[in-house]
Amino acid sequence: MATAASKSKSALYDEVMKCAEDPAYFITKYLFVQHPVKGRLPFQLFDFQKDCLNDFIKYKHNIIVKSRQLGLSETVSAYCLWLMLFHRDKNIVLMATTLKTSGIMVRKIREKFKMLPSWMTGILEVHEPESNSKFQLALSNGSVMKAVPATDGAVRGEAGSIVVVDEAAFIDNFKDIWKAIFPVLSTGGSSIVFSSPNGKNYFYDLYHDAERNKNGEQLPVMEGREGIHFDGTGINKFHAVKLPWTVHPERDDKWFEETSAGMDEKGIAQEFLCQFESSGTTYFGNSDIAWLNSNIIEPVAYSSPKGIGNDLWVWKTAMEGHEYLLTADVARGDADDFSAFHVIDKTTSEIVAEYMGKIPPDRFAEYLVNIGQQYNKAFIVFEKNTFGHQVGTKLRDLKYENVYYDEKIMEKILYAANEDEEKDLKAHSGFTVTPKNREKIISNLEQVIRNKKIRIYSSRFIMQTETFVWTGKRAQAMKRKNDDLIMSLAIGLQLFDPKGDGVENVVDAEAMSWHNAFLASLKKTGVSKTKINNGISDYGSRNIPNSEFGNPTVNQNSPLDPVKSFGQTKNNNVYNGKKLPPGVKKENVAQDQMLRSMFNWLMK
Repeated sequence: MATAASKSKSALYDEVMKCAEDPAYFITKYLFVQHPVKGRLPFQLFDFQKDCLNDFIKYKHNIIVKSRQLGLSETVSAYCLWLMLFHRDKNIVLMATTLKTSGIMVRKIREKFKMLPSWMTGILEVHEPESNSKFQLALSNGSVMKAVPATDGAVRGEAGSIVVVDEAAFIDNFKDIWKAIFPVLSTGGSSIVFSSPNGKNYFYDLYHDAERNKNGEQLPVMEGREGIHFDGTGINKFHAVKLPWTVHPERDDKWFEETSAGMDEKGIAQEFLCQFESSGTTYFGNSDIAWLNSNIIEPVAYSSPKGIGNDLWVWKTAMEGHEYLLTADVARGDADDFSAFHVIDKTTSEIVAEYMGKIPPDRFAEYLVNIGQQYNKAFIVFEKNTFGHQVGTKLRDLKYENVYYDEKIMEKILYAANEDEEKDLKAHSGFTVTPKNREKIISNLEQVIRNKKIRIYSSRFIMQTETFVWTGKRAQAMKRKNDDLIMSLAIGLQLFDPKGDGVENVVDAEAMSWHNAFLASLKKTGVSKTKINNGISDYGSRNIPNSEFGNPTVNQNSPLDPVKSFGQTKNNNVYNGKKLPPGVKKENVAQDQMLRSMFNWLMK
């Protein structure tokens, strides 16, 4: 390190200016780190740390998901000292999982400040007043750094130049805290939020939105950077960075194997691989969730009880001779939870329609009847706890007979003394979920998915599996997440054991082909999804009393046949005796006509 004696005063001023312009230069030349074994060492910045420093300067808000033991906290601390030293009146707020942890960051920054050469602090005319505490470092140039507890009230009233949040994924109620932090930055402040993953919580939500633009597309990745640095900012104005263990030049496979030895899959994913999907205590296995994700298919139509909306997702309409199960979870209709149902084709062991929305229980019952009628008078089962009793009463009034009753209720109905008693008993349809059988039915759902016995195409359902966790006492949705679709399907699988024969093969060969063919035919013929959305608005029953829904006819009498079976002629440019325009394939025309016939009720 250069000394004041070996340099002229002008050279020292030039050196200070150079440090002020380049934080990486200042850090590597004048700062130290305290190694637990080797003691005080010069701060050696690796390429990934230099990349992060450049991001801190270029982008106002940065969010970083990182591996453990990368030294990123030291890098951020050094950057904060550079800000305080070479800028006046900077107000830096530090937050971590505990006040003690953020206080340690203040202590490390104070130690670095005290190691600076006296000629540098003399030229800058900066010193530390004696009034500082272990949770605060104030400099004579007006810059101050504070460690604050991880509460939403800790930053109220502050005017932060920069807010730093360490291990954000492990801070309780981080969503509420961030809502309190953001107004602090409204005057032009910046933020650095970093953490290793901890499941799909609010830190995940922030990072996920930082990776994508307003169209939901992932941003391009910057070239020549260590780790993954996305080019630009996402829809939430954050710049996203991912730093797995491999970015550290002193780490190799041997180090990884030795350090991760004895850790389970989730621990490795969390601590080293920056994987959100595997880092939480998810109830469903990572490989099972990956399998579900591989089977996602976009619905062919969307609707809602009122006709406008996308609460109802439809993949297939009813097929003649197929048996259907309509399984539902009931909510109040105006709270955080949703009412939900699945339509299961028992013949093919697949979910062909799904609903999740907010609707009063009596209206939900009407909708169940209408959907049940569309699917060959499907057998309806629903959770009758609390608001489910209203559904049972309405189903009775609508005279829908194909409903589940438990054995005791069914026996009483069979031996009812008169019609009035039978009518009262029929209001008690539905499946009772208790603390004792709840874990059993959820465990059964997990086994069905793990053994790949049912086809599930819904991204909504899969999102719920990713935030459905084991707390050590019970399986449940993470805070402010939902499990309505999970509970709905779990109830239905108490009455139906899927076959699972060839599910993996059928998903790719059959389901994908008919779905993609349908979407392709819409594109070729100019039929818009708006028409489908409007067409399905009449999705209703046949002659259901006291119903506000329409009465369309569903006509799907046969499964989708291979394209090659349609319109075989000797002339490749002729279909059904008509000459086709150049470039138009008869297979596409045949597919289009067949699909229009099958789904005409959706396109009216």
